[in-house]
Amino acid sequence: DIHRLPPERGDAMIVHMARHADVTTLEGVVNYLMDRADSGPQLEMKRFRAIQEGLQARGMEAPESILQWGQTILEGSIVEADQAMRGWRTTRGREQGESINPWFIQKRVSEDGPEEDVFWCSLPPNGERYTGVLYSPVFQAPDTLSFYLAGHQGYPNQGPNHLNAIRLMDAGNGDVLLEAFPPRQDIAQRISWDLSAWESKAVQLELTDGDSADAYAWFAAGRWDPPLLSMPKASPRDFEQHLRMAADLGLGVHKQPALQVLQRWVAEEAPTDELKLLAARFLGERQPEGWAALLAPLLIESSVSSEAKECLQKILMGRTATARVLGENLKWTPLPLQQKMAGWLSNHRQGLSVLGQWILDGWVSPHVLALDEVMERLEQLDRPDWMQNFVELRQQLPNLRADLQERVDRLAVTAVRSGDGPQGKALFEQACMQCHQLRHKGALIGPQLDGIAQRGSLRILEDILDPNRNVDKAFQSTRLVMNDGEILSGVIREEKGDQWLLIQPSGFQTTLKRSSVASMTRTSRSLMPDNFGELLTDTQLVDLLAYLREEP
Repeated sequence: DIHRLPPERGDAMIVHMARHADVTTLEGVVNYLMDRADSGPQLEMKRFRAIQEGLQARGMEAPESILQWGQTILEGSIVEADQAMRGWRTTRGREQGESINPWFIQKRVSEDGPEEDVFWCSLPPNGERYTGVLYSPVFQAPDTLSFYLAGHQGYPNQGPNHLNAIRLMDAGNGDVLLEAFPPRQDIAQRISWDLSAWESKAVQLELTDGDSADAYAWFAAGRWDPPLLSMPKASPRDFEQHLRMAADLGLGVHKQPALQVLQRWVAEEAPTDELKLLAARFLGERQPEGWAALLAPLLIESSVSSEAKECLQKILMGRTATARVLGENLKWTPLPLQQKMAGWLSNHRQGLSVLGQWILDGWVSPHVLALDEVMERLEQLDRPDWMQNFVELRQQLPNLRADLQERVDRLAVTAVRSGDGPQGKALFEQACMQCHQLRHKGALIGPQLDGIAQRGSLRILEDILDPNRNVDKAFQSTRLVMNDGEILSGVIREEKGDQWLLIQPSGFQTTLKRSSVASMTRTSRSLMPDNFGELLTDTQLVDLLAYLREEP
């Protein structure tokens, strides 16, 4: 009886049978395990994987009955994960390019006794430096709320850094009502809050681990009284690992209510970022637009517009949306993320076609063509007309400066905490209105800027400091050689018979006769001067960004 054995021995027995027993015997084992499915979905999935890998090692395909068993385990575990988290939700920080969720369930000792109680903790194995935010379900504020808190606020020989905190938030507007900091002890201490001023108000707890140091950088909270918040029986990473294993084994989701859970995780809020990505993967594999699942990481990127995320969600769920509409909504995505997108899509033939069309339409910057791997993959499409365009675009690309990208990244972080909007407005009127219109004021030589706040700080800074990086096709400069040898450049705004209206980089408008032009070459460069990084200080750029982000 496999269930009577320790899990390790039971697993070993299943592995042995998967490698040596005939299919009929294996199907009998699976039926036995299904009838006694009381060992938990994680162990069941491990045993399904053992059978699947054993058959593959023998060059055999798993019969339908065994695949259905795996699908049943997967669908049950999706529902279980959703119910277990009960409205708890985490987001992960980013340290040195990594993005890992630090929150897990742990038993800890409190100051009032030796018994261990269940806590949320941000001290995963080998991961103290990872950061992230944990949100509780929304609940009605009681008259008082007590809980226990453990953890640290930096090294003991230094003052508290206040990077780790638990906060009571107004669920309606996000205002902070109360906050507490870890006691700088490993043993949990009791905290009591008087909530009489907000009794019955809809509130939510926010646990923030913002300390990325490698020691004394964690904290834990639990033992809510009154017990309004149920604690999950397993950690989010357990569910993530389980579903990732199922996805890697090629299992799909076909039945309700598991599909409903996945759709909610994609369209609304998932318990963790990783579960949202896995939900997108499972749903995307059900759709003819299989390439869309490759773009799932965009759903958790703050620099991607809400319109683009909504469009991607619709494609993943098989609702009305097209690749063209998605591309148009992604055109304000910062270049580093566009380069990642190009890498993702280039691993899928249909995705390659989508990427190529987006580049030709101007939705994706031609700078992604600087990636040799992307160019090599695009050649596989066997579209000579496209490749000619791509080669020409690549030859025209200006060099990207690493120091400029570092400045963009640094100022985007600075702008979160500072910036003088009125000063930024004055700067905009002085330096930008000659070419750009905002709120019905200014010229329309360059793009109209209503709605610019939706681009996000990174992309706005890119467009100011490196205007040739992402150029709207309607504002790409044209190089004209006149019959007399004079060379002009600018944007052709109007064509009326033999008359052309040319907008030059200085903003000067001139009318030309078409017959006086010897040759013309469309470039990928912008009409906008590329020296604003030299003309504007960091403070001025942050002020300008503050003003532009005020625009609804």
